[in-house]
Amino acid sequence: MSAEQILKGYASGKRDFTGTTLAGANFFNTDLIGINFSKADLRRSNLVFAYLNKATLNSANLSSAKLGGATLNQSVMMNINLSEADLQGALLQRVNLFGANMVWANLMDANLSEADLRSVNLKGANLRGAILRAALVREERGYPNTSMQGANLHKADLRGANLSGTDLSGADLSGADLSEATLSRVDLRGANLNGALMVDTILAEANASGANLAGVNMKRANLTRADLSQANLQAVLLDGAMLSKANLAAADLSDASLVQAILTGCDLSRANLSGARLIQASLVDAYLVRSNLDGADLTDAVLERAELSGASMIGVNLSGATMPDGKVSH
Repeated sequence: MSAEQILKGYASGKRDFTGTTLAGANFFNTDLIGINFSKADLRRSNLVFAYLNKATLNSANLSSAKLGGATLNQSVMMNINLSEADLQGALLQRVNLFGANMVWANLMDANLSEADLRSVNLKGANLRGAILRAALVREERGYPNTSMQGANLHKADLRGANLSGTDLSGADLSGADLSEATLSRVDLRGANLNGALMVDTILAEANASGANLAGVNMKRANLTRADLSQANLQAVLLDGAMLSKANLAAADLSDASLVQAILTGCDLSRANLSGARLIQASLVDAYLVRSNLDGADLTDAVLERAELSGASMIGVNLSGATMPDGKVSH
């Protein structure tokens, strides 16, 4: 069928165009609200500024399609192929993209608020400046986890999003807002989170080994059992954060702020904590073997049963701190 035939049928009231072949078709700025393009072949088609609100595009092929500025709010697009598609500035609020293929798709400045992105492949996708507020990206039993491996999420809005189990390894999340987001069990290995906002973010059991978190605001974040070994946490803000049994071995926490942080049972062996603020922090049962605490402030910190053998503590402030033997330092 041709684009003209589709538009003529749509104008007469027809909405079901399941399985039609429309590769390269031109639907620029057309009104296709509520249309059913399930299993349709729309490769390389032009849907720029098209209105596809509440459309059904399950298992459709829109690889390399142009959808810049298109409106797809509340559409159902399960298992759709949008690989290398251009969706810059598109409106995708509350869409269902479960199982979609969006490898190398351009979603720059797109609005994906409350979108269902479970089991979606977004490897290498450009999500720079995209809005994913309250998006559902969590793992789903029996289906592959969503992958954003190597994706560009620079300054993306991910506030309140559920990204549990997502593969974000090597992703650029610099300047992104992840406040109150859930990132339990996510893979952040080698990711760049420089300057990101992660206040009240849940990162329990996350793997952020070798990640760049320099200067990140992570106040009150939950990092219980997270792997942050060899991560760059220079000048990070972790005031009031929960880091019980986290792995921070060989991490760089120089000049970090960990005021009232909970580091119970935390592995800080060979970690660089020089100049860090650990005022009133709980380091009960912490493992600080060969760590660098030079110039750190541990005023009123609790270090009961902490292991400090081989640690460098030149110029450290231990005023009022409870030492490993239970005695208070004066």
